[in-house]
Amino acid sequence: MAAVIPSGYCHPFLCGDGPYGKNRHIVFRNIRALVPEGMPQRVPRSYFSGHSETEDTKDIVIDGLYVNGERITNLEQANIQTDACASDISFS
Repeated sequence: MAAVIPSGYCHPFLCGDGPYGKNRHIVFRNIRALVPEGMPQRVPRSYFSGHSETEDTKDIVIDGLYVNGERITNLEQANIQTDACASDISFS
């Protein structure tokens, strides 16, 4: 699957107030992280967000996330936070 960037899109850091676009149907596959013992968090924090109700992030699949060899199967274990404009994040 290829990423599609809408015509006229400009990253807010470059163009100010958008348009921001939508993030849809994204799969993160076979991610392996090694976290050294003694780190304050067992799994580094990740954050999914959107800009608004119409320029949001949804339908994200995390397929095969492993930390120190252990399979991670939910948002809490993965230390993933979301905002009100990010939804439908699942694990497979």
